[in-house]
Amino acid sequence: MFAISKMWGIALIIPSLLLCMDETSRTLTQSVGSSGSGNSYFSVVIHPLQDPLLQVRINDIHEKTASSIPKINEHDNQSVSNFISLIGNINTFMRENPHITEHYLGSFSYVKESSLGNSVKEKIFDIASPLHVALFFKQLQNYNDKLKAYEKTHPSLADWTAHLHNKGLQIDKAMKIGEAIGICITTESIKHNAPPLQTIEPTVAITAFAELITNTVALIKLKNNPHLKTLADLIYLNIYATTETQEKS
Repeated sequence: MFAISKMWGIALIIPSLLLCMDETSRTLTQSVGSSGSGNSYFSVVIHPLQDPLLQVRINDIHEKTASSIPKINEHDNQSVSNFISLIGNINTFMRENPHITEHYLGSFSYVKESSLGNSVKEKIFDIASPLHVALFFKQLQNYNDKLKAYEKTHPSLADWTAHLHNKGLQIDKAMKIGEAIGICITTESIKHNAPPLQTIEPTVAITAFAELITNTVALIKLKNNPHLKTLADLIYLNIYATTETQEKS
């Protein structure tokens, strides 16, 4: 908070700040009133993202995510490999910058303006809209929450390939049918009988990752669903608004 005697200096600084800060990284809250002592106050809150290099990296994450998620095909190793790398790079970035979260990345995408030019670009180059990218970051947050809760690790392409191999054998379905008719097959017996299952370490979050792929593909298929905007509003609307004003005389 600033005393009224400093208000004119702040008023001169604010326009310069607004010119230097990108629309998606700016928040400016002004509050004028009086404290208990009768002094007027003027509050200015600037969003933490003031590092232009950091902003460039976040925008790069947005662009790479927009390019990657529409191309996901669980049976295409290259697209899955790109997706695995994308998530790994995003998570590494967040570890290096703890104040940046999936929610923040999603809000960055959410406030990007959609335009006719962007829509044409999205169709020609198969790029996800800012709205879809914002919602994907919520999906990623849920995925990462599962990794933390169950102490799992992000899979590699080899883990995914093994998952597809095992899924193709449909052994899990056969075992469930066996249980229904009183024939129980143990995991140990499977290890010694063909067709062999490929090993995936129990610490790998392969099930959660498979769900993330399924959910992301489903999200991308909802191209023009009007409810997506409402959903994004519920998640991100007013993300930059301050919830508390403190006075300082």
